[in-house]
Amino acid sequence: EEWQESCVEKLDGMFAFALFDVDNTLLNSRPKIRADIVRAMAALGKVIRPEEADGEWRKLAQRYGISWKEFDEATTKYRKSWQDSLRDGEAPLFDDAVPCFDTLKGAGVELGILTRSTPEYTQTKLEFYGLGKYFQNIEVVPVDARDKIDGATGLVRRIGTKGIRRISFIGDKLEDVQVAEPVQEAFSINSEGIYVNRNNKPISGYGGIVVTGLEEAARYILRENGR
Repeated sequence: EEWQESCVEKLDGMFAFALFDVDNTLLNSRPKIRADIVRAMAALGKVIRPEEADGEWRKLAQRYGISWKEFDEATTKYRKSWQDSLRDGEAPLFDDAVPCFDTLKGAGVELGILTRSTPEYTQTKLEFYGLGKYFQNIEVVPVDARDKIDGATGLVRRIGTKGIRRISFIGDKLEDVQVAEPVQEAFSINSEGIYVNRNNKPISGYGGIVVTGLEEAARYILRENGR
């Protein structure tokens, strides 16, 4: 199957729709991503702490006086391939991911992906863990995009909103969940962000729904949709 940046299936009559981020929401990608960014920055002559790779990469590059072009070229050259990282167990699937999907699908909730990556990498991750069967609707936002809003509204527009009672955006970063408000304004449908905060770290600038894992997210979605 040839992948595009958007893979969509027209929906009609769904009572709920859940869109998931991938990295650090479904997969524990942090160890792999940290190592890749540290390696790339070292090649550019900059020594950073691994946790600095957790933030926005554009801001990281700016902080160290590196252009986005230099940063992008370095990460492309020095990062480990996703195939190798997955094979070596450096980006494991969270234990609660599949139970969450099974619970939601079993209740008739349609699932989708809204991720910041490339189509190739997204396909590699989903195929490695056999997750493709859960997701017919996939939007891959370019790594250098300012945010995920255009990706979210574009995906919802292509899917169609007829019969959809509520759309939930699930992710581990503010940009994952802050798309809910623009989507609600654009389509006049109930839309919410569900922030997955596995480590119970303080979250600045967000007053919405917070859960500690995906099974809790599934229970919330079903409860809000009368299931």
